[in-house]
Amino acid sequence: MSIDVEAIKAKLEKLQNKNQKKKFTSKRWKPELGEHMVRALPWRDCPPDSPIKELQFYFNIGKFPIVTPHQFGKPDPIQDFREKLLSENKETRDKETWLLAQKLKPSTRGFLRIIVRGKEDEGVKLWSFSPTIYNRFYEFMVDPEIGDFLDLRNGFDLKVKVYKQEGKKFQETLVECGRTKKPISTDQKKMNEWYGTEIDLMEEYQLKSYDEIKKSLDDWLNPEDAEKKEMEMNFEDKKDEVSDLLGDLADTSDSKEDGEVNTDKEFSNMDDVFDEVMKDDD
Repeated sequence: MSIDVEAIKAKLEKLQNKNQKKKFTSKRWKPELGEHMVRALPWRDCPPDSPIKELQFYFNIGKFPIVTPHQFGKPDPIQDFREKLLSENKETRDKETWLLAQKLKPSTRGFLRIIVRGKEDEGVKLWSFSPTIYNRFYEFMVDPEIGDFLDLRNGFDLKVKVYKQEGKKFQETLVECGRTKKPISTDQKKMNEWYGTEIDLMEEYQLKSYDEIKKSLDDWLNPEDAEKKEMEMNFEDKKDEVSDLLGDLADTSDSKEDGEVNTDKEFSNMDDVFDEVMKDDD
């Protein structure tokens, strides 16, 4: 029996690549523990009374935050379900129903473009922050000693301190504003380049379809059913992939007289292979 080694290598590489992590090329900036100096840039398309962009998300429903469709005037299954719970609870006054509705309440995140001092060569980054920091920025703006800290020529750098208190689960972030006005850069060309670098929030945080969000909600409400379905789907996908690979081995034989490949028999002996290829790529 002879086989096409190159064809098999290509098939095997395709199978293995499905379990490799995708390279993350986002422009998002997530500060690590310690202190960082950054300079925020004004958005080119924000009105004067709303200089900080914001998005609403549902958290803890699925693996990643979900952009709320209703903020764009689109149908939103989670909002519909939450409003139904609240409406029913007006009559029942059920504590569990009220708590469930609160878990489905969206949260707002603020966004600014920034340059990280000491890493200016990395270009413009996108910083997402909590309402606490969001409010802090507006406090800076109304402070007569600070004002428009986003101004490219007469603004201020920001000190971002990330720390974790003993006994606390999550890290905390403090932001302080510098007290010395200075331009974002003394290089006019660099200043123009940074200011002209736009970041599309909807590319960074893509809006899912109604059906995708509905499935995430259903899976969250019924985690045991969701886990079972996911395992079944993954198993069938991997079974088909490995069966195709074994089928290629059979197709490349010189003749059937050399012996056919029994894919069912071979597959039954590949539990160890499936344990490896079915690992969660997270």
